[in-house]
Amino acid sequence: MSEGPTSYYSPSVQSALLWAAATAALRGEDKQPGPGSIDAFIGALLAHPYEEGEVWQLLQYFELTGRDVLPDNYPVITRESLKTSAGRIRRDESLSPSSDLQMALQAAQSLAGDAPLRIVHLLGGLLSEPTQLAGSLRTALAPSGVDLSLLADSYRRFLTTLPAQGGVAGTRLGDWLTGEFPRSPVALASFTSDKVDPGTDLVLIGREADAFAYLLASRDLKPPLAVGLFGDWGSGKSFLMAKIRRRIEQLADMAAKANQQELRIWGNIKHIEFNAWEYVETNLWAALLARIFEKLSPEARKTLADRRRTELNKEITDARCDLNAAQAKIRPLEAKVDKTAQALEKANANRKEILNSAEQRKAELLDEAAQRGVRNALISLWGKERTQLLGKDLGEAFAEAERVVGRSPLVLRQYWTWRRLMWVLVS
Repeated sequence: MSEGPTSYYSPSVQSALLWAAATAALRGEDKQPGPGSIDAFIGALLAHPYEEGEVWQLLQYFELTGRDVLPDNYPVITRESLKTSAGRIRRDESLSPSSDLQMALQAAQSLAGDAPLRIVHLLGGLLSEPTQLAGSLRTALAPSGVDLSLLADSYRRFLTTLPAQGGVAGTRLGDWLTGEFPRSPVALASFTSDKVDPGTDLVLIGREADAFAYLLASRDLKPPLAVGLFGDWGSGKSFLMAKIRRRIEQLADMAAKANQQELRIWGNIKHIEFNAWEYVETNLWAALLARIFEKLSPEARKTLADRRRTELNKEITDARCDLNAAQAKIRPLEAKVDKTAQALEKANANRKEILNSAEQRKAELLDEAAQRGVRNALISLWGKERTQLLGKDLGEAFAEAERVVGRSPLVLRQYWTWRRLMWVLVS
C-alpha cells in the first residue's frame, strides 16, 4: 500500500490488505480500482479464517455471515478465483486504496499508537469511521437492536484492555461482547401442538391401551396382525395409539432387562410411523418400504437385506438346477427327434425309389402282357388256320411236335419220317 508506513503493519494486516486487493481486482470496478473498506473487512476475515479470528467472533456473536454485510451487487467470489487473483499481486506492488479505506487505516493507526498495526486495530478503524462498510454493518445489526456507534465506542474500550504483545484477540472479543451486549432469549407465546401426551389419560382408556400393548408385544403372537382403529375426528384415536406405543416401550424395556421367556414379551420392538397423506402424490408402496427401512436400525436393515439376498440367491440356484435338469431331459429328446427325422428322410427316399421301381415294373409288366396277348392270339389263330394253310400232313406234323415237346429225341426220330420232313422243309 502506498498510504501509511507499511513497516508498522503486522504480517496479518499485510495479508489482509493483499486479500482485499485481490477481492477488489476480482470486483473489477473502473471507478474504484483499489480496495475499499468492505474489501478490507473481507480481507481481515480471510487473514484469520478461524473461530478465534476477530471478524469471525464479531459476526458469529450477532449471528451474521460475511454475505450479510456485503452489498447486493457484490459478486460471488469463489475460493479458487480469489486465490488466483491474490497470486498475481506482489507484496511490494503499490495499489492505492479507496478514500474510505484510507480513513479506516488512519483511524486504526491512531488506535494502535506506537505498536504495530494488527487485525484488531484494523477492525476498530473500520467500525469507527463513516465508511461504506459502516452503512452495511448498521443495516445488518439493526435486527439485533445494536447501534453501530455504541458498538464502536465499546470496541475502543475493548482495545484498551488488550496486552501490548500481539496475538489473536478474537476469544477476548467474544467475552467482551457477551458482557457489553448481553442477548436475552426471545419470549415465546404459549401454544399447544397437535402432539398428544400419552401420560395424561383424560378419557380413561388405559386398560384398553394395556390390552392392545400386551397383545402386540406378545411372543405368542403369530404375525401378521392388522388392527384397524376407526372413529370420528377428535374421538381420541391418536391418543390411544400414543398410549399403546408408550406401554409397548415400557414392556419392551422390562423384557430387555429381564428374561424374555418369563415375561413372554419381545425385548426389541421398533415403532414406525407412516402418514400416507404425505406421500399421496408419490408411489405409496415404495414410500412405505422406504420409510420402514429408514427407521430400522442399520443392523436390522443389514440383516433383512442379507436374508432377502440369501433367499434370492437360493431361488436363483434352484431355478438354475431346474433349468439344467430340463436341458438334460431335452437333449435325449432332441437326439431322438434328429434320429427320427433322419429315418423319415430315408423312408421318404426309399418310398420314392420304390415308386419309381414300381412304375418301371408296371410298364414292363404291361409290355409283357401285351406281347403275351398278341402271341396267344397269334397262336390261337395259328392253331385254327394252320391245317388250311399248311395242309393236312404238315398240320398234323406241327400238332405232333407240340404234343411230344418234352419227350426224348428218340421218340421224335420215330415220328419224323423222310417224307414228313420234306413236307416241312418245303413248307
